[in-house]
Amino acid sequence: MREIINFLTSIDNWNFIFSVISCLCTILTAIIAFALYDRYGIKGKVKSNRIDSVFDILNFLKKRTMLMVGTNNIPTSANGKLYKGYINFGKEKMPCIYGMEKYKVYFDHQTYLTFSVKLKELLNSIWMPDDIKKCINFILNCGMNIIEYSDMEKENMVIQFSYTKEKNGKVVPVTEYQDYEDFRKSFEQNMEIINNWLKKNNIDIIF
Repeated sequence: MREIINFLTSIDNWNFIFSVISCLCTILTAIIAFALYDRYGIKGKVKSNRIDSVFDILNFLKKRTMLMVGTNNIPTSANGKLYKGYINFGKEKMPCIYGMEKYKVYFDHQTYLTFSVKLKELLNSIWMPDDIKKCINFILNCGMNIIEYSDMEKENMVIQFSYTKEKNGKVVPVTEYQDYEDFRKSFEQNMEIINNWLKKNNIDIIF
């Protein structure tokens, strides 16, 4: 007991105690400030800007309808066109087309050029999350080679990114994917990743 009394009556020991209390108060203040920073500061604004940038690109894609034309260039009553359909980005799945799984995929050059310029502009936002950027980039992973329609492989699937009767007769071979089935699976997988990102960020919508 005497040792405790001697400790408490020493001015140096009281200075030590006050220093410890002051240090603890400083640490506590820093913790509270950091908590408020996370809740109300820059971090919250960054997350908000990221979500806005994702909404911008998803809204752009939702307005796009892809026209798909499968051809084998064999003269028939349908001029060799075996399949013609439309697909929207998002909830609608890219169809499994029996007999065309191994068809080579091409993008119509004119409509793809207009589409890709705007898409790249949205993707280049500093707020765009890397996960979303990687997913959307799958549609940009095509060869830079431009060829004539007449130079395509006989069994082909041409994807047009907007409906137009005007064509410049050129296409871009999609070299990143082996065939239509490969492209279709990548399309589905990336749409699923986007929806998982939305769910992870508590955004109650399905793209």
